[in-house]
Amino acid sequence: MVKKKQDRNPFSNDANHHHFLEEPLFLKIARGVGQAMTAQIYSPEDLIIHSYNKIVQMNAVLEKEKSFFGRIYNKIAGEDIISIALDGIVIQQLHDVVGIKPPILIEIQYQYNIEHNELRDLFAKAQKIIEKKRPKTKSH
Repeated sequence: MVKKKQDRNPFSNDANHHHFLEEPLFLKIARGVGQAMTAQIYSPEDLIIHSYNKIVQMNAVLEKEKSFFGRIYNKIAGEDIISIALDGIVIQQLHDVVGIKPPILIEIQYQYNIEHNELRDLFAKAQKIIEKKRPKTKSH
């Protein structure tokens, strides 16, 4: 399951938030730059590398979960053992490569939590497709 992460912007103009602070200009600029960087399009190889690295990070969290002190560490560190935070652009590109529609509308400038098993499945399918499309190198 893919879920949009909550916007924790204290300066949000959302009608549900009642804040007395106006967002400073430097924060507006920083958010714009951050959103532009988040919306970068990955090459197929970089998409696979980035996804693989996220899976490796999750594997470390799951490994810690096997011991009492590891579970305590995960709890203190705020680690999620079910889902991985990913930029929307990554989730959208993985779905595009695999040729399936995401379960929800993905806004590429936001982050989403995706269940690690779902990411693993998408990753495996995307990796096979990308490997097939990669030009074969001739050995001498």
